[in-house]
Amino acid sequence: MPYKDTLLTKKLSLEFPIIQAPMAGGPTTPELISCVSNFGGLGSLGAGYMKPAVLDVAIKLIKEKTEKAFAVNLFIPTHAEAYPSNLEAMLKVLKPYADDLGVTLPLPTKPFVPNFDEQMHIILDHKIKVFSFTFGILEPSWVKTLKNENVTIIGTATSHLEALELEKSGVDFIVCQGKEAGGHRGTFIGDAKESLVPVFSLTEACSKHVNIPIISSGGIMHGEDIIKSLKHGAAAAQMGTAFLTTDESGCSDEYKDMLLRQKHDETTLTKAFSGKYARAIKNTFIEEMQPHEEEFLEYPIQHVLTKPLRDKAENLGRIDIMSLWAGQRAFLCKKLPCKKLLEKLAHECEQHKHLLD
Repeated sequence: MPYKDTLLTKKLSLEFPIIQAPMAGGPTTPELISCVSNFGGLGSLGAGYMKPAVLDVAIKLIKEKTEKAFAVNLFIPTHAEAYPSNLEAMLKVLKPYADDLGVTLPLPTKPFVPNFDEQMHIILDHKIKVFSFTFGILEPSWVKTLKNENVTIIGTATSHLEALELEKSGVDFIVCQGKEAGGHRGTFIGDAKESLVPVFSLTEACSKHVNIPIISSGGIMHGEDIIKSLKHGAAAAQMGTAFLTTDESGCSDEYKDMLLRQKHDETTLTKAFSGKYARAIKNTFIEEMQPHEEEFLEYPIQHVLTKPLRDKAENLGRIDIMSLWAGQRAFLCKKLPCKKLLEKLAHECEQHKHLLD
């Protein structure tokens, strides 16, 4: 089959079956998102941590750089409680890092994250064409509202059971997040460590269990990986780590240098930064926090508590404390302008398209 002619490219009028992953926290700049969309793929804004006013500005900046479709991604709200005794224990654990960096750790108070409904209204006001989400199921009322506005909805699954639930909820596409993926696990049924399925195995399993199109995500770094995704039943491939070292990425120079220095897989799953399992390059903070795993606070409280540490560490270039999110194949990262990376991927797809025959 022609690899550019899939259910996703047809529905969204794309020229290339690739989605740039919505990595929250800064990597997905307007320059990166617009570059991918202008090339014919789907750029994505990782907006999970953005306050509504910040999200509004971000969308306006992207629209100044592209007239093509792009996605906005949010996190499904999760309930969490900050108990004083648990907070006190974790503050004690984190104090040496705070003293080292010269920051004060404030006590987290509700709301711990931006208001989801207010974020959604910004998305609707801007008539965004594609909405994606992770960490759960979208409320039926929001599914209905988005459908009425002809918004394409993309959910995230780490198992075929989650894919089935997403299909029932009414989403249009499902991102199948393989174990290789960097950043936070999207698991919402069962334990995240029990949903670590290799990307192509997960793609095949989900394509057999659901009747809506799926998208492969996790460890996809080359054009051949994109073709393999289609071969295993996907309508597109989603890539995140490969874009972190592009010129347009919002990652710090130290972060990019660390990625480019990787010679093999040095990632691990950790809850140390946020209270939710996420894949990152191992560093001192992760290793020293490992004995305290039982003391980690629930997401997003742990995230709020460690944010001043992570922000200051990034400002100082302290890779020993930074959250270096990365997929298992980060050692394949290249330093390239976004357009050059996309051209490389397109060329590799052409070279391997025979695999689909």
